[in-house]
Amino acid sequence: MVPELPVGGAVLEYGCGTGPAACFLAGRGFRVDAVDVSAEAIALAKRFAGELGVAVNFAVQDVCRWPEAAVRYDVVVDSYCLQNIVLDEDRAAVYRGVRDRLAPGGRYLISTALYDVGRGYGEEFRYDAVTGICYRGELPYRRHLTPSALRAELTDAGFEVMSFSGVNLVCVKA
Repeated sequence: MVPELPVGGAVLEYGCGTGPAACFLAGRGFRVDAVDVSAEAIALAKRFAGELGVAVNFAVQDVCRWPEAAVRYDVVVDSYCLQNIVLDEDRAAVYRGVRDRLAPGGRYLISTALYDVGRGYGEEFRYDAVTGICYRGELPYRRHLTPSALRAELTDAGFEVMSFSGVNLVCVKA
């Protein structure tokens, strides 16, 4: 069972893209910080938030190179960003950053693509079942882990998986 999120609580969304989830949460009374590596996406997110009349603190930031944590959050949200973080060292950096930013009792919410035996990767892609990495040509492109591999990775990174349903996970610091 997942407890309700604190109304008005502090939320961080990383990999926010053009900001729909961040704006949704801000519209429901959460204090939201949202970051993405793309300056163009952040510019669009700011415009979108302005059109909706919601307050979100958007910033350009590479979550594989987090600055030192200054704020603690009740919730950290990943909405389909994790699958784009391919390399082990980058994933470890993201997980460290999330742990450093979670307030005591905080929740880490993840939605991500997982390995699906029926997924057609096409001729230009190659899937490595050992690492979960999907290569485009010779370059790592995405990471689609099996559910058990993702659970193990999160556990090794210091999280307890409280709920795992489909492509959605709720974690806490272990």
